[in-house]
Amino acid sequence: LKSNMVSGMLPSCIENMTSLRYLYLDSNNLTSIVPSSLWRVGDILELNWSKNSFSSSLSSEIGNLKELIMMDLSVNDFYGDIPTAIGALEKLQTLSLKHNRIQGFIPDSMKNMLELQYLDFSFNNLAGEIPKSLEALSNLVYFNVSFNRLRGPIPHGGNFANVTELSFLSNEALCDASW
Repeated sequence: LKSNMVSGMLPSCIENMTSLRYLYLDSNNLTSIVPSSLWRVGDILELNWSKNSFSSSLSSEIGNLKELIMMDLSVNDFYGDIPTAIGALEKLQTLSLKHNRIQGFIPDSMKNMLELQYLDFSFNNLAGEIPKSLEALSNLVYFNVSFNRLRGPIPHGGNFANVTELSFLSNEALCDASW
């Protein structure tokens, strides 16, 4: 399903979807909350809801999207914590939550997302440490947590050895002896 709406709310028919592979609602100035039924459509492969004004927390039911390979929720008004259930998205390759109001910690459960290649949490309010367990993400080629409130040591193992300091700009107290 692709949308080219100028602005407004999600079409009501979306709330009744039981099967859907691709949902692109990017760049539409949508102001809806995300219907809870969408988190239960387990065969979705790609979601792009970027550049809207969705205002909602991320549901713990996000873990139901087990077939998902791409999720871009960037440049919206999502808030609250990243649910631990996100670690169940083991096929996910691309995840962008940049430019939202996400807070709390980066869940340790993300170590299970072994297919993850692209991860962007920049420009949020994340706190705490970057879990060392993310070093297990051997396919990770892009990682950005700039402009958050993270602290503590930066992981060095796995593909973190290839991540530059630009991925960690403007945090409270991240430390790395090699820079």
